[in-house]
Parts: sequence; structure tokens; C-alpha cells
Amino acid sequence: MPNIAEKADRVLLHLAKAVPVGGTQFAFATESKGVLASYVGESELPRYSLSRSALAATGYCEDSGELDFLLLDCLTIQSGFLEIKPGRTVPSKITPAGWARIQELQQGRGTGADGFIAMWFGNEVKPASDAIYRAIDLAGYHPVLMNREEHNNRIDDEIIARIRSSRFLVADMTGHRGGVYFEAGFALGLGLPVIWICREDELAGVHFDNRQYNFILWQPDALDELERRLKNRIEATLGHGPLASAASQASA
Repeated sequence: MPNIAEKADRVLLHLAKAVPVGGTQFAFATESKGVLASYVGESELPRYSLSRSALAATGYCEDSGELDFLLLDCLTIQSGFLEIKPGRTVPSKITPAGWARIQELQQGRGTGADGFIAMWFGNEVKPASDAIYRAIDLAGYHPVLMNREEHNNRIDDEIIARIRSSRFLVADMTGHRGGVYFEAGFALGLGLPVIWICREDELAGVHFDNRQYNFILWQPDALDELERRLKNRIEATLGHGPLASAASQASA
């Protein structure tokens, strides 16, 4: 099942399909059998209507109350993606911030909270992989490292699927593995943010085209620094994620 953030994104995308023109107003009915009616102007008849049951199904909502929570609390009060006013005849709309979020989602940035890690699986970089994993977790996202994931598919198909569903990708170019270049390039083609890192003594061997990016350089004896800088870079790029870290859950 999708988490709350994913449910809210799904509802927002569904609304964008039903109300595809920016600035178009709609009326939000709070009762469980009401409809969302789209208006060109406050006094005109609706051009389309959308049942709450369709929205609830799209958002995997348990009941009408959860749909109201997604629309009013998540998408309106918290994120400002919608301007919702309860009542049949009171106009509401998708805000400019909402359209920006819709564009991100439609460009393939994913609706989940996964951060994919593309890197060499050699033993000499295992401590660094642990630091990368912790940084993504502390930033509020779910780290996806394929040698720690259970699956029953072909590994290449699973990699493509997991990158497609991710919010971003961390590419560690240490070891100059062809698979890492491919996975980072695939993520860039999808419009995903790619965060580039490399062991400092290996940066000179990174392909010239990739070396132009802003790398986080790490050293084996300073992995705490890698963890701190990567967490900060993720949050600066995407904001703090929707998940509580494993460390915070363990201390709760």
C-alpha cells in the first residue's frame, strides 16, 4: 500500500487530469456522496464532475475521512498544493505550487520515498555503502541498495523498476563501474535528481562528462563526514523526506 505522501500525490495527479487547465475553479463537497464540480467561473455550470469514490480509489483511501485528510490537511494546509474551501458553490483550485508538483510527478520523479544507490558492491567500499545508506535514511527516505533488496525478478528488470519508482539516485563513481554509469544516466533521462559522490583518490578516473558535476568526495577514514554531507545534500535538493529514520524509530 502507498504511504500517506504517495496517496496525496496520486490524488493530486488525478485532480490534474480532471481539471487540466490552470486557474480552473471547482467546488468541493464534503459529504461522502458529493462530487467535485469544475467551474470556469463561480456562477457558471460545471464543465466536468468527479465522484469522491473515484478520488478515494485513486488515493487508496480507507474511507471518506481519509480522503478529506488528504485533500484538506495534506494537499491544502501542509503543502499548499490546493486551495480547498468546503462547500458546493465555493470555488477552489490547484495552486501554482500544486502545478509545479504535478509537473515533477509527470516528469517521472516518482511518487514514493525511495532513494536508489548506484555503486560498486566491492568489499573495500562496504563501509561507505553503510554510510550512504544511513544518510538517505536520516534524510527521511528509504534507501534502496540492490544487494540488500529481496526480489524474484531478473536483476536488470528489478533495477530499472526501482529507479523508475525512486525520488532520486545517489551515484558513487568509485571503481568506475559501467553499471553505475548506466543507472545514473537512466535516472537523468527520467528527470530524477542525481547526487554524485566518489572516493577522493578516484575522482581523476571519472569520465570527463560526469566529472563536471558537483561531487561529494569522501575518504575511507572520514565516513561520518560523508554521511553528514550526503544527508545535507539530499535535504537541500529535495527537502526532508516523509519517512521517520530507522534510528529515530529505534530510540522512540
